[in-house]
Amino acid sequence: MPGATLPLVMDSAREFSQYGRMRVNDNRITTAMVSEYFGSELRNLPNFETLGLEEGRKYRLLRCPDELAKAVDSFRGVPLLEGHAEDTPDNPKKQERCGVVCDDVRFDYPHLIGSLVLWDNDAIAGVETEEQRQLSASYGYTLDMTPGEFEGEPYDGVMRNIVGNHVAIVRVGRVPGAVINDEKPEGLQTVSKEDDNKKPEGAAYDSAEEAMRGVLTERGMVGDDGEVDGELLEGLLSALATVAPANDSDPEGKKDEPEDGKGKPPGTANDAMPKPLIMDAVAIRTQVEKEVTAKFSALRRAERECEPLIGAVACDSAEEVYRMTLTQHGVEGANTVHASALPHMVAMLKSRQQAMANDAMPEQLDASQSEKFSGYFGGQ
Repeated sequence: MPGATLPLVMDSAREFSQYGRMRVNDNRITTAMVSEYFGSELRNLPNFETLGLEEGRKYRLLRCPDELAKAVDSFRGVPLLEGHAEDTPDNPKKQERCGVVCDDVRFDYPHLIGSLVLWDNDAIAGVETEEQRQLSASYGYTLDMTPGEFEGEPYDGVMRNIVGNHVAIVRVGRVPGAVINDEKPEGLQTVSKEDDNKKPEGAAYDSAEEAMRGVLTERGMVGDDGEVDGELLEGLLSALATVAPANDSDPEGKKDEPEDGKGKPPGTANDAMPKPLIMDAVAIRTQVEKEVTAKFSALRRAERECEPLIGAVACDSAEEVYRMTLTQHGVEGANTVHASALPHMVAMLKSRQQAMANDAMPEQLDASQSEKFSGYFGGQ
């Protein structure tokens, strides 16, 4: 069953293979601590009824450090999933699998720690943009309803005989500190919470530009000089301008026709000055983060894909990275082809430059297959 969740920690290194797979070292997979569970979460325990548990009650259960230490081997090599789903050989969750927990799992009190390899670009993007960076271990266990106290926290029972099933990447977890290890990209700085220019959450801004500057500054998306990148700001404002405002009370986007049938309410004129634009911080934050996330994720992916061909480069956009790569390798149309085709052209370029070896023995043809083969090719 799912256990506690932890964020991918902030001080590790991330590594990428030549094929774009991400390895994240020394993540806190789970932690010895007391966590709350609803009785409904314990319903699948074989002794649920004999223990007298109730589905509507909350139970404080200890993830025992001794039991976690004994469970180390069981977590080595388990699947890494996007979200929780019980994963077994007879019912493998192939659609949810996005990586694996490495064999370096160890217990370093009070944490179970291990490295991860992510295979899936969507999962990698979720980690890099912090949309999904919390970890939640899933494991089987035997419930011992012997109450006690752990580090000053009372508990109702103890999880024993823990056996790892999988680890999931989730948005929100139960265990504090279980995060995917994450290092801050170069060129960004952390902005102090005491920054005088930071507006309180939920505040109103007088313009879209001010709102974006505020949100980007709050998220540390500024250069070494403390200023927001002008090109990034301009691009975000342009993207925001294409988004039509939502009208919750009018799904069709049409207002009721005024009673006088002339397209405007009686007694009003169309030459009134518009009121100052007031942007809600929460709404603008959502759009800004969406645009920043997409731009940053695409740029990082392009850098990984092109590095084997041109080495490390410093560019402002994924399109620039792809075009530079194709241009340096003399690919025709590198500067004129539509941007959507660039990743595919780079992939083709890489495939031409490197052969792929398979260690598996080729299948042997039986007699009938050999005859067909000879017939097709004239016995040559």
